[in-house]
Amino acid sequence: MGYFSLVVIIIIVFSLFFILKCLYHLKKNSDIRIKQNEQIIHLLTEQRKKD
Repeated sequence: MGYFSLVVIIIIVFSLFFILKCLYHLKKNSDIRIKQNEQIIHLLTEQRKKD
């Protein structure tokens, strides 16, 4: 029984770690997208000023 519970704890820890890693990557990607969008908006407003 002790061995079984140890395996369950290890599985839970690994799955939590995996979920956190996925969430971190999603957040990083969305931050990058937001920065790209800001740059695009900036470029568009610059071009509007030129016109």
